[in-house]
Amino acid sequence: MLHTQLLNDFWEWFTENSELYFEPDSLREKHFECLLQKLKRIDKNLTFEIGPLNETGKRQLIISANGILSSFTSVMAMVEKAPSLTLWEVLPFRQRKPDAFDEVRIGNISVKKKDVFFKYAKDFGKIELELFIDGYKDEDDTYKAAAFIILDHVLGEYDTEMKISSICFHMLDELNHNGLFPIDKLPELVDEYKLEFNN
Repeated sequence: MLHTQLLNDFWEWFTENSELYFEPDSLREKHFECLLQKLKRIDKNLTFEIGPLNETGKRQLIISANGILSSFTSVMAMVEKAPSLTLWEVLPFRQRKPDAFDEVRIGNISVKKKDVFFKYAKDFGKIELELFIDGYKDEDDTYKAAAFIILDHVLGEYDTEMKISSICFHMLDELNHNGLFPIDKLPELVDEYKLEFNN
């Protein structure tokens, strides 16, 4: 259980300093490390994303567990303790943003979203997932890291951790391409199965 005073101290600090993060991106960069370190005092796995201005003039502050399930309770505690902020909407977990990117680059590898496919099996309310990635090399964990980033963007951090029971990785080739679904179809499938399983 997180100490209430730690949460209160963070939100008091953020309330006093939140306008710094409304500066242009080139100026906000210098403040990001400070915000990150404040979060890591609460839970070492916490991180954040800041969204663009929305139609109401607010920005989203997204508190993330960086895909680490054991820190999900910390994310929820942070959001539950968040005060009402004039300029900010505080949200838990990385949100679905399927149209926000076309590829993920890590080091010298690039994984394009259009080159990621899947097949699946239903698993008592969750999904067993097999990912097929063009260029995938089993000995290079960078491809798996890129795939998890893609999943967080397409499916959202919460559903990636809570609705996927297992993930196997394969290289995409002509022999295994038939019968696969493009990764953009995954949210629809997961949402349909949620309804089916809960009824």
